[in-house]
Amino acid sequence: MLFYLTLVAVLAALALDPSAKASFAASPQRPNVRDANNLPLTNAKRLALGLPLLPPRRAPTPRGTAAGSSVSILPPVVHTCNILVQDASTGQPLGYISPTLADGSRYATVQTSPVGALSVTFSASATSHTQLTLQAINGDPDLPILAAYVSAGSPSSTDLGPDRAGIARLIARAPPEPSASRRGVIIAPAYSHSETTIWSYDLVSQALTAQWTNSDGSTPQTLIYYDASAPLFFLSRQTGLDGPNQLVTFKCL
Repeated sequence: MLFYLTLVAVLAALALDPSAKASFAASPQRPNVRDANNLPLTNAKRLALGLPLLPPRRAPTPRGTAAGSSVSILPPVVHTCNILVQDASTGQPLGYISPTLADGSRYATVQTSPVGALSVTFSASATSHTQLTLQAINGDPDLPILAAYVSAGSPSSTDLGPDRAGIARLIARAPPEPSASRRGVIIAPAYSHSETTIWSYDLVSQALTAQWTNSDGSTPQTLIYYDASAPLFFLSRQTGLDGPNQLVTFKCL
């Protein structure tokens, strides 16, 4: 009974005081508002709490490297081998270059067995396999470089000529001076000109080829010949030389 009497009294007071009724209606129960830093991060929960939505989040732009912009450079590999001489037309082996020098400085003979044959070493990789220097490890220790020179009797003392007179003989020579250019230095009065970094190596076929550089910077066709009657290995720009000159190739085995 007391409860009902109290309720009637409250209702009567509201009816008599409109400002109290408005104040009561304008103060609905609200959820407990928490610190914004501790609020849920999902927009669904923020909407439920009457909070503004979070700004859109953008994924960071990948900073990838374009294909081909970065090339893995492999370090050079040291190769050591004997040089097999083959007929350029038939591929028939003629033998291995001998370490024995003719006239004290020329490579001129071959031997049938790789045992005791001239052994050379050089560094090459897939990106660095031209303009190589070949160094003998079982030849004359004072003349370890397998090089070539144009003799003083050639029409040009620096260039490969148009015939047998303008050739470059294979020789053993001392290393170039530190200040010498790519074309090398004179090692004796009889050697009017020599070049050392003339070799290229094919990592697949194991072929060793030569490239002479003329005094004007041009690079003529450079072929390797063997004259067994002399005997003599030499470089020439000419094909089909007459006489006992045999066009050959070198292979690193």
